[in-house]
Amino acid sequence: EVKDLLISAKKTLLAYDDTTFYSKLVSGEALMVQAWDGWCNYGIAENPEIKYVIPREGSDLWVDTMVVMKASANKDAAFQFINFMLDAKNHAWAAQNIDYKVPNKPAMESLPADFLATFPNMSMPVAELVKFEQLRDVGDAQRDYSKIVSEIKA
Repeated sequence: EVKDLLISAKKTLLAYDDTTFYSKLVSGEALMVQAWDGWCNYGIAENPEIKYVIPREGSDLWVDTMVVMKASANKDAAFQFINFMLDAKNHAWAAQNIDYKVPNKPAMESLPADFLATFPNMSMPVAELVKFEQLRDVGDAQRDYSKIVSEIKA
């Protein structure tokens, strides 16, 4: 049912696109895109007419991770780097330089007011964020989803 709805919607869409959406948005070719919020911030930096919004139906909740592999040759250095990045001052620097939220309350609270005014999604309250649905591993059904996506994009 959803597949058919998405195929039907193609008539009114520029594209289902996860590779060139940014250039289409910034140039004005696309009036609306679904994108990661950091990419929206990059766009806002280039074109202040761009506005970040979340549909009333909500969005998905993402998680970025840092991992030290069991077989890593320099585990101590990796842990030192993770600890360095998790320091509030360094994490705040990262947030301002990659334009993505970081999971560090003191870091986020230290972001300058002018930065938050430019990128309002950076000050989204945690209570709002946790309302979103976290994507789950669908296991073997992933093949079915991939097939459906291919059919939709064809």
